[in-house]
Amino acid sequence: MKDLTSLGLDADVHEVPSDKPSDTVTAQDPRPGTIVVEGASVRVNVSSGPKPVAVPAVIGQTYETAAAQLQAAGFTVGRADVESDQPAGQVVDQDPPGNSTASRGSSVTLSVSQGPKTATVPDVSLQSVADARATLRAAGFKSSVTEQETEDEALDGLVISQDPAGNAQADPKTVVKLTVGTFVPPPDVTTTTTPAPTPTPTTAQPPPP
Repeated sequence: MKDLTSLGLDADVHEVPSDKPSDTVTAQDPRPGTIVVEGASVRVNVSSGPKPVAVPAVIGQTYETAAAQLQAAGFTVGRADVESDQPAGQVVDQDPPGNSTASRGSSVTLSVSQGPKTATVPDVSLQSVADARATLRAAGFKSSVTEQETEDEALDGLVISQDPAGNAQADPKTVVKLTVGTFVPPPDVTTTTTPAPTPTPTTAQPPPP
């Protein structure tokens, strides 16, 4: 543009989308070498960079499918693995967001789930309720308690079953259901003796005449 000004011409600059780097002159009118009068206006097209295009929305897709779709639309793809409750390999976020616009050739970063994080459920069978709940809490689990009657006094107040089972893998947000024994004495068994029937006395009949 300085060259045009030094020649006494007026540069009429227009920014236009182009695959050329930004601020690169892509065309001019009149063309170079054309003779014009001093002070004439020369249109100069300057690249504003690639024309923005719509970014595909790929959240919820697998990384492989999402990356292929973005690349087909002209974008490069970056990946960031993150903790998530969603299945491993699923896209849970993207930047720029779907349906926004960005320059073709720019990068779209995909946040990809590493899968739910699991932990081993402690085996709290035959522990007291207080001890069982404390053990589970220390391992990151919550618990709920349901009582179940039992005639075995040794199980009174102890955990007789749990769900999930001990040593199973589960999400730390899982609530472990504890079934706790409550002693109920067995009913008394009383043997009832039925008395023998009392014989009915017979009256002697006089002999016939």
